[in-house]
Amino acid sequence: MKIEKLDRVVISVKNLAEATRFFSDLLGIDFYDVGVVNLSKEVSIKVAICPLGLELLEQVTPPVKVEGLRSFHFKVSDLDEAKTEMEGKGFYPDSEVQLGRLKQVAYNVYGTRLLLIEYDAPDVVTAIRDTKLHR
Repeated sequence: MKIEKLDRVVISVKNLAEATRFFSDLLGIDFYDVGVVNLSKEVSIKVAICPLGLELLEQVTPPVKVEGLRSFHFKVSDLDEAKTEMEGKGFYPDSEVQLGRLKQVAYNVYGTRLLLIEYDAPDVVTAIRDTKLHR
């Protein structure tokens, strides 16, 4: 598996709109509103992301009221190859999602969510093709 870079750090928040305003003011950065994403039939999330590598995530269903570090996302050159290698090491996906040109697979490693992602765009925001900008 070839890791290209640490792509994003994700923070869980209770209220995405409030957190987006807070981090925008605190850090002077822009967030793109991804909207609601269904990870499975039971789990949906709302996401805002900035091109610098910070993502804010509110779990809508079931609602989660815990805030803090949620996951690390590593960009890989070949997601299928990376999944095969992870299985060979005894790790199996918790979930798999595709958003636009971005594909991702989530694993639980040492109690932390580790996501491997692949996309063919200059950055993750371009890969998911968001149109809403929040600041």
